[in-house]
Amino acid sequence: LLQEDNIFEDSMESVNNNNERKIFRHVGGAIAKKFNCNCCFIPTYFRGDGEKIPLRGCYGMSILSRFKLENINLFPCGDTRPTLVKQLSDYVYGERAFAYAEALLPGEKKVGFISVHLPSVGKFYERKAMIQQLFENVDSLKTKSQQDIPVIIGGDCNTFPFVARYLPFLSTDLLFSCKSESEEFKHFVEREDNGFSFSLFDPFPTNTKTIWRENVKGSKLDWIFLEKNKFEVTSKQVQKEGTKPTSKLPSDHKWLLVDCILSHKNQ
Repeated sequence: LLQEDNIFEDSMESVNNNNERKIFRHVGGAIAKKFNCNCCFIPTYFRGDGEKIPLRGCYGMSILSRFKLENINLFPCGDTRPTLVKQLSDYVYGERAFAYAEALLPGEKKVGFISVHLPSVGKFYERKAMIQQLFENVDSLKTKSQQDIPVIIGGDCNTFPFVARYLPFLSTDLLFSCKSESEEFKHFVEREDNGFSFSLFDPFPTNTKTIWRENVKGSKLDWIFLEKNKFEVTSKQVQKEGTKPTSKLPSDHKWLLVDCILSHKNQ
């Protein structure tokens, strides 16, 4: 679908410092239009003509929903970016951030959705710090809100297999851990003594492979976390292996699908 030419018919216009106008493809908006969805796009940084790497355009996070989206927000990561990412900021310009939006369900019920994308470089504890900052933002939002809105968090968390801890730009702080990075991450995110007003659960096993590359084992890069005691999972699915060669696929990530309903006390 992403390789169809007409999927990119929607566009975004940008004006740079020289007052030059450029048109960029609004991928999230185009997909939303294709499926008759609502879409919010939160830009986190823009690559202009002055950058050292010849990539142009606006990078950010999108949330798509069949339901109306409101209270759209950006959760900044503060100063929690991995040290290596900061050092490479001349090439990878801009801050990481998480997108938040509330879907208005029938019956005036709301569900909060958070789209995350953690860096693909840096130590494991540095990525945990970004999730910790996200939890603080969610907790603050829940405290200020007059409604206890259940949340779902999903996205690419870049949790790598064992080999990553032997590479100098990745999770070297897990070098002496017997657990996989996915196990460490799941334990950290799901712990109930997190000091916040909510806790999460992941409906998929930690050995779920979400990347297409055949020579990479144990790579659960992508996650969906639901708030505990707020949702009941009815089914879950990971994209199955297909007949297309990996080079012909629009992404090296598999999609994850979770069907869930609000628990009875939240309906």
